[in-house]
Amino acid sequence: MAHQIEMILSIAFFKINENELIVGYHSRSPLNTNPILVKNSPKIFAIDSLGNVKWSWEGPFSMEENLVTGLHRSANNFWYYNTYNFEYRVAEQAYYWQPKFVKRDSNFNLVWSRPVGEFQSFFNGFNYSFPTQNGEWMAVGNTLSGPKTLSGWMYRMSTGGDSLWSRLDTAQASGAIACETTCTAPSNCRAAASSPAATPIAWTTSSPGAGS
Repeated sequence: MAHQIEMILSIAFFKINENELIVGYHSRSPLNTNPILVKNSPKIFAIDSLGNVKWSWEGPFSMEENLVTGLHRSANNFWYYNTYNFEYRVAEQAYYWQPKFVKRDSNFNLVWSRPVGEFQSFFNGFNYSFPTQNGEWMAVGNTLSGPKTLSGWMYRMSTGGDSLWSRLDTAQASGAIACETTCTAPSNCRAAASSPAATPIAWTTSSPGAGS
């Protein structure tokens, strides 16, 4: 019998109280699955202080949600997390990834999902995200900014999931971010990078026009 692969990332959990820890992860198709047919399923569950499962949720297997990172629950019980669209390209025998944000209601029904950037052959996306004081979102990660060039990537999103701005730095992000929660532009935010001499190479303001 083939077993599914289950992955839990340390950046996909948070504590509600002393007796409830929330964890996000995903299941993957068995190892012997044809790469073209590989699918993943997002999962979120809660455990108590003794490790007993209090409740759990699992999404459908698809190519639209690979991994669960940057998991948060808002004060009004909406769920936010980062994930990836992915596809397997036979000619190159490689997976391509496209990061995106997901919002679900208190019953885990999908409210919206927002793809960001393009499909890339190198694993790219956001390692960490957090809500700001005014309800917007900040995220930090890595992406390809040119041939064989991996750059730190910051992204700010409105409460409705619209892009406010995006910035790339020549040094890779470490997975942490140094930013005032009230920041409104890249000028007063910076990715914590592997080099102290990180240089901004691009930042844009844009909005896909999607509703909330």
